[in-house]
Amino acid sequence: MMETRRVLISGAGIAGVTLGYWLARDGFDVTILERTQQQRSSGNPVDIRGEAMSVVAKMGLLDELRASATTARRAVIVAADGSAVARMATQNDVGSGRSSEEIEIPRADLVGVLIRSVASKVDLRWGESIASLAPRDRGVDVTLTSGAEITVDLVIGADGVRSHTRGLAFDADARRTYLGLYIATTRAPDLAVLPDEVQIYNEPGRMVSVHPGTGTPIIAYMFHRPEVARFDYRDGDAHRALVADAFAGGGWRTAELLERTMASDDVFLDAIAAVRVPNWSNGRVGLVGDAASSVSLLGNGSSKAIIGAHTLAAELAATTDHAHAFRRYQQIHQPKVSSATAVRLGARFLVPRHRLDLALRNRALRAVRSSA
Repeated sequence: MMETRRVLISGAGIAGVTLGYWLARDGFDVTILERTQQQRSSGNPVDIRGEAMSVVAKMGLLDELRASATTARRAVIVAADGSAVARMATQNDVGSGRSSEEIEIPRADLVGVLIRSVASKVDLRWGESIASLAPRDRGVDVTLTSGAEITVDLVIGADGVRSHTRGLAFDADARRTYLGLYIATTRAPDLAVLPDEVQIYNEPGRMVSVHPGTGTPIIAYMFHRPEVARFDYRDGDAHRALVADAFAGGGWRTAELLERTMASDDVFLDAIAAVRVPNWSNGRVGLVGDAASSVSLLGNGSSKAIIGAHTLAAELAATTDHAHAFRRYQQIHQPKVSSATAVRLGARFLVPRHRLDLALRNRALRAVRSSA
């Protein structure tokens, strides 16, 4: 009889929890660590599409995810006076021609559904993370920040672009490329919005948007600026200050939205960066999600996280040779990862840096809309 394999996953985000679900289903003893004390409530809406829809369907989550989907039917680019400059359909618009087999859902709601799906299947520890790793021939000795010590067969870093696990195991091989943009989000209860419309306002080099979400509107900011050296990404005051500086004097509803953001105690901010790691594993330590590969601007990074986690779980379940499983996982999933070039093109579309580029983008959108 095969011994139960113990797996420690660092990070309770989309990739980490999805991986935990499938490993637990296949008989692994799974522990998930999450550095924060509780789930973050902010985050932009993300898309579940393509192969990821099949994965969540097999998890039995489709009905719950659809019930948590946003109601936005269109995205409207507005001028400073609020008038429409250009329009884009979303997947909720039945006349858009987009596949109905897509779900747009606030990131926090997606993570919440995934966490509930593993509640009785894994050991999920909030406010805990890895302090050190000591690989052995037959396992990994792990010291946690609480001082607890555990020994596991495998460690998986699912802890994002700034993966602490990657830093402990093989960060010398990682290449992180800052792509020139920051993104920030927060929820704004009771903010006046249209229930079926995302509104987007651009000025050269910066963009602010309001999304109706699922009843609690979401404010999002994107802006170009040089990367801030030694920036503390856990410091909420620093997040708010950076947003306030970037959007000072902005038109449309920017002043109102900034006021709501400055009063929020849950503002998420991060630099948009691409991460490339030549090898997604080192011995008994592997990486999944943004810890292994680049982030996406256009909402499909979450789908890729789900797909990658499912692929890794399947390969680990298929063999006791973890090295072979890690290699197969990377061979299968790496071609599906967005390139830094694709992310830069997305940024150029969403946040044009110059007034002429803004005008050309809006003209192109109007032409596409009218031809449709």
